[in-house]
Amino acid sequence: MKVSEITEQNVALYLRLDYSTMISAEIAELSAILASAKAFVKGHTGLTDIELDDHADLSMVVMGKCQMQYDNRGDLVDNDKINPFFRSVLDLYSTNFL
Repeated sequence: MKVSEITEQNVALYLRLDYSTMISAEIAELSAILASAKAFVKGHTGLTDIELDDHADLSMVVMGKCQMQYDNRGDLVDNDKINPFFRSVLDLYSTNFL
């Protein structure tokens, strides 16, 4: 699956939520989480939206990031580190080395 093809319904399925029973506020929350996850991956790698679609493995990072954001919606942070799996995949495609 390409990153651009990921929908709120895909995220709901990944999170094991029943999309058909969700109210508009819950769908809007998933939409915001999905946009944030895509922006995170795009910002970390420095790739454009089109370039993201060239790497199927990045779609799993987006979905995993959505799960992390959904599961950790509170304001407390226990660990400010990026998941090692996410980092390894993101680093494969990073173009913005500073």
